[in-house]
Amino acid sequence: VDSFYDLTASLAGEPALEAALKKGILCRATEEDPKVWINLQYKLHPEKDVFAPSIGEESQDTYIVLNNFTYPDGLTINNTTFNSPTFFILKGVLDPKGNLFGSTVYNLKTETCSGTLCDIP
Repeated sequence: VDSFYDLTASLAGEPALEAALKKGILCRATEEDPKVWINLQYKLHPEKDVFAPSIGEESQDTYIVLNNFTYPDGLTINNTTFNSPTFFILKGVLDPKGNLFGSTVYNLKTETCSGTLCDIP
């Protein structure tokens, strides 16, 4: 046996996200992207305080889902730091398959938030 590496196995964690970026399935969010979510929430729930999903150096990686995507294995939260990514799903994009594994998903199509950071100021 030359190796225990399975060439047919799916990528996991950060390498899977990087591959999806290269293929144009994901793109990195910018500081402008959460504004769409905030405006939608103000419209849907004018009585509630709305908190912006954080984007920037101190936040986890945040991605825009542009095309068919499966959440890869290996998206976890360690004991001290959130290291699970956040995803925005655009209208017109199929909902990703797979398990969130501690990630947060802002779905602009269904106008819902799923995952660990929903409703956290």
